[in-house]
Amino acid sequence: MQDSYSVSAAMEKLVHLTSQPYHQLDIRAALSTEIKKAHQASGKFSKISTHVLDTIDANMSEQLENRLQEAKNNYTGERIVLILCNMGSFHWIGILLGFNIDGCIWRAQSFDPVTGSDHLTDKIQTAFSKVYPDIILRVNTLLKHKDHTKSAILTIANLLIATDDAQFSQRNSLNGQQLNSSYDGGRQNNKNKMDQVQAYPTSNEGNISEYDELEKQVAARLKSFNITDIEILPEKIRRSEQRVKDFREDGRHDDAAKEEKHMSELKEMQALSENIAKLKASINCGDGKLRELEQSLASRQAKLKITDLSVLPQKIRHSQERVKDFQDDGRHDDAEKESKHLSDLKEMLTLSQKITKLKASKDSGEGQLIALEESLTNSKIKLKITDLTVLPEKIRRTEERVKDFRDDGRNDDADKETKYLCELKELQALSEKIAQLKNTMNSSEWKLCQLEKSLLSNQEKLNITDLAVLPEKIRRSEQRAKDFRDDGRNDDAERETRFLSDLKELLALSENITKLKSSGSNCDSQSVTLEERLANIKARFNITDLSVLSEKILRSEQRIKDFRDDGRNDDAEKETKYVDELKELQELGKRKDDLKLPNTQSEVTIDSSASKQAEEKIESSSTKTDKLVLTDLDTLHQDLLFLPVCAEKVAMQLLEYFQQIMASQNKSVTFSNSSVYQLFDELENQMDQEEMLSDTVRKNLQDLRRYVDNQDASSANRCLAELLKKIRPLHVQEIQRLIDKAKAAAKVIEDQDVILLIGETGTGKSTTIQFLAGCQMEKKKVEVENGRFLEHVEAVE
Repeated sequence: MQDSYSVSAAMEKLVHLTSQPYHQLDIRAALSTEIKKAHQASGKFSKISTHVLDTIDANMSEQLENRLQEAKNNYTGERIVLILCNMGSFHWIGILLGFNIDGCIWRAQSFDPVTGSDHLTDKIQTAFSKVYPDIILRVNTLLKHKDHTKSAILTIANLLIATDDAQFSQRNSLNGQQLNSSYDGGRQNNKNKMDQVQAYPTSNEGNISEYDELEKQVAARLKSFNITDIEILPEKIRRSEQRVKDFREDGRHDDAAKEEKHMSELKEMQALSENIAKLKASINCGDGKLRELEQSLASRQAKLKITDLSVLPQKIRHSQERVKDFQDDGRHDDAEKESKHLSDLKEMLTLSQKITKLKASKDSGEGQLIALEESLTNSKIKLKITDLTVLPEKIRRTEERVKDFRDDGRNDDADKETKYLCELKELQALSEKIAQLKNTMNSSEWKLCQLEKSLLSNQEKLNITDLAVLPEKIRRSEQRAKDFRDDGRNDDAERETRFLSDLKELLALSENITKLKSSGSNCDSQSVTLEERLANIKARFNITDLSVLSEKILRSEQRIKDFRDDGRNDDAEKETKYVDELKELQELGKRKDDLKLPNTQSEVTIDSSASKQAEEKIESSSTKTDKLVLTDLDTLHQDLLFLPVCAEKVAMQLLEYFQQIMASQNKSVTFSNSSVYQLFDELENQMDQEEMLSDTVRKNLQDLRRYVDNQDASSANRCLAELLKKIRPLHVQEIQRLIDKAKAAAKVIEDQDVILLIGETGTGKSTTIQFLAGCQMEKKKVEVENGRFLEHVEAVE
């Protein structure tokens, strides 16, 4: 390719630049000089003007946006604009923008030459989308190296190669496929010449280059065939094959040959798309990502001279304190410099956490599950589906529409509907795969992964790197909230209270993780601790029998309502605290029982035959319970299908979720995932719209939120059942089922002799039926009072 000489000359100049210290290199001047030499060496650069803008600090988002506006507004005509960004510590990246004669962007590329860096996606893209909301800034891969100190020279080289490509591509864009081929060859020549300057190793460069080239080819062919969606290719190929067959049967051999050529191109395009999918999978594989992250972490450790990653939280805390001290003393330059150092430390901590998370999830399946859930969420948003239970019905109706369109000869509409049907089926398959994966994963392991994920997210949200400072932060936040209230600054107090709530939630998450990690070895000690707390609270309230708690709570809630009606708010507040303590006592009792259950078998020694019988009974009982829960789930699922969007439906969706956990015996699962809290918020909003939020309902919702936060599936299940009774005066579906059962029972006894047993409680109606049914009966003495016994006949089998 003739035009490659200008870049070759520039490469020789770059060899000279490598001898300069990286921190003394004027990167803009060097790039401008190379562009000017290329302009003089070849007439090509005179066709389209090239402008190198002033360098910027990408951490200053306003400065970056201004430079992008400058590229848009300060120049006219066909042009290429180059922007150089310093991401901190002499880590340079480049941006190329190509404008046509009308001022519209036809090419937008970015180049980060540091292996494993994610600066582009995090910072540049945000500023770019503000100025050019309709344009995608593509991340391109050319020359890369793990050492950021070489990024200046590599950025110059990448922008020279990209500018050469852009000039040639734009000038010859209308000359067809032949020039595209020579363009590819020219680009390869430029890269080969650059390799002679210095051999910088690249990450996945071969795969990425091939991937980019294949994507270009597929995009060009899709455009030439006026195809917007590659997923309809199989259907188009099938119809083309049918047309070839029809033409041959009609003796239209020329048309058949033409159609065969078209079909061959379609098949070639499909093969290209399959190659792209394979390459994409190889580029994004977990091991490759892990290696890149580890390389990037090692580079940053060397740069900051940190060998022990465990000291990072402490270093971040000290750096934050220095930034604050500098700002208080008015030393803004030092504060800005320290802020950059702090940013580097935080990025290193984030990298370390990502690596730990990737390594932990590699064997446990968490990474796969998280990716699947993200894909599921995106698909639900794209298809505007919030309730997955409606999928089977949607698929059935869509299949009918496809058939109707084909019968009416509306093939384009049928193609569109087929595409939609494929997306629905993919969504259904994703949902089933996620459910299957969750069932196969260990429940405690999954809970721990979810808790740690939520902890990391909350730490990033609150900008807290060291959990050890949480108690002190909570104490100071409580003090600030109190000061704001004393000063009458209610808005500030409200904001501080919300922040305090987030801090406490973070602390609770951290404690839950610690407890879960040690739960395998200290279950017995937990039970002892719970028993001690239980005994203390029972003694304080003078309660000996926990079975009376439900009645006490009910009466106390009624007293709260009476106090509020009478305007006795202080008494109501006092009674509310009493109710909360009673409920805590009730939950402690349940938790103690749950902890004791697994240990009962190890505390009793019995013979082998008795053990076998006991196991069979336990297994039989468990199976019956599971069948009952699964039956309830089936019934609940059927009820949901016919309900419109309303508070009752959302409550039933939550109930279905918790019953699924109960059915899978995974009662300790974490409910911190977004879907549960999203349903909870939707329930509150729906009840507010339907004007259902009475005081008792609000209290019920508060209890439900507490159970969800405490990962208590059993209590959440019970609480939702109570809530449904309050908001649903008539359970229409249940009434219909009872009517159907009554009709079925009527058919069974139709034309049969009926014996009616009438009598008061205890006269023996049930016993008589058991005897007539053939049960073995036994006479026993039953104690009815202290020292008083009655003879009683009851069934023993």
